[in-house]
Amino acid sequence: MHLELVDKIDLSAIKDETKRAFSLSIAALADGSSVRLPVNVVAGRGDRPRLAVVAGIHGDEGEGIAALMELWKDISPIDLRGRLVIVPVANPTAFAADSRCSPLDGLDLNRIFPGRADGAASEKVAFRLFEEVLSKVDFVFSMHSWSKNGEVIPYVEFDHQNSRTAKASFDAAVAAGFEIVRLSWWSPGLMTRVVNESGIPGLEAEIGGLGITTRENRGRYRRHANAIMGHLGMSAATTSARTGPRIVKHVDVFAPSGGLLTIRAEIGDDVTEGDVIARVEDSCGSVIADIHAASTGFVGAARKCASVQPGDLIFRLFSDATWEGGR
Repeated sequence: MHLELVDKIDLSAIKDETKRAFSLSIAALADGSSVRLPVNVVAGRGDRPRLAVVAGIHGDEGEGIAALMELWKDISPIDLRGRLVIVPVANPTAFAADSRCSPLDGLDLNRIFPGRADGAASEKVAFRLFEEVLSKVDFVFSMHSWSKNGEVIPYVEFDHQNSRTAKASFDAAVAAGFEIVRLSWWSPGLMTRVVNESGIPGLEAEIGGLGITTRENRGRYRRHANAIMGHLGMSAATTSARTGPRIVKHVDVFAPSGGLLTIRAEIGDDVTEGDVIARVEDSCGSVIADIHAASTGFVGAARKCASVQPGDLIFRLFSDATWEGGR
């Protein structure tokens, strides 16, 4: 397929029942090269509804990237209604460096939306992605993985405090088939938070980790994306009848000191507040610190790297929660 180098993307102007692969200009670099953003559009019948699926906001999170590349190759516009906008690698320079943040400026792309037209390279990526794609769709699905140092149980989160978008976002999470839905207090500048603040519902998911991609997790992401399309009326995809997801809140546990980390609680394990769930030892095998569960619940994510520094995130613990809009 021909790759089209563009400065703007007009979703309405794309011919129905076609696929277009765009490379959106972002910024010129000192060496004469440029940062460009891949934006692939599957145009079905009619201009609406519009769904944007975005992966690679952090360059070392591969599950969503690989899943979207597979989805792009397999999906037929003939079977689709509206516009599916696929952004497989939202942070190209970070992906090239296999790092969370871009080596050009060290900024976390998922903390600087809606970006700046006159800012650093990452701020320009955020600005162009928001202006040319995210602000023009009806729903946003952001696909993440855990860091290279750990892995996570599959879950999705939404901004339950945004009265304009919370119900629509939660309903999509249920329809997508996620078993765990996390209530979130998102940081300023987080992509989906800014999307919600503009009145567009959306979700942010976490699947996998360890800097790898697996067939199982790619399949998970594709099923969730297809189910969201079905929920939005873009396709005939459906999910099986369910009683509803488990709604959770979280607490993070950090390393009190550096050393050799030994994990005692695995992903999915039930824990009780005060349990010793990990231990930090020195090079002689002496215990420097025991790490205790900060709440009763279960392990949602865990660090797997043996080396640990003070302040490193070790666990994300989930506990049951309620939300007045939940089922």
